[in-house]
Amino acid sequence: MEISKTDLQKAITYLSDAAKLYEALGVMPVQKYVSRAHMIRQLIHKLKKNIPNG
Repeated sequence: MEISKTDLQKAITYLSDAAKLYEALGVMPVQKYVSRAHMIRQLIHKLKKNIPNG
């Protein structure tokens, strides 16, 4: 099963929304939310590099 460019873009969108949610929860004094948002953003960066051109 191949992963299409559209599938990757949708996954990136969902992960971006999740990172925003964790960032909003980071207002509370819980460091794990901030670090999760950071980890998700790193994953988004890796996925964006793997999107096929075209």
